[in-house]
Amino acid sequence: MTKKISKENGGAYLRIGGSHCPHCGSPNVSTGGSDTMEGAMDVYCSCDECHEEWADRYHLVGVTNDVSEVWNSDAQAARGD
Repeated sequence: MTKKISKENGGAYLRIGGSHCPHCGSPNVSTGGSDTMEGAMDVYCSCDECHEEWADRYHLVGVTNDVSEVWNSDAQAARGD
């Protein structure tokens, strides 16, 4: 049975960009299927260490024809440009 993610762990998970398990902190995370809905997508995740499961939810925030524009803006944001 999947346990509820604490508010503290959920906040930490979002701050680090979802790269570790929100339950045990392990970096050994796998993703499975996904579901889409109007303006959002859920990606199903599981931890290879503690075997907990959760879903990451993504929201549509923009659109562009130039994929390099997206990558460049992400890199600039990471550098603080």
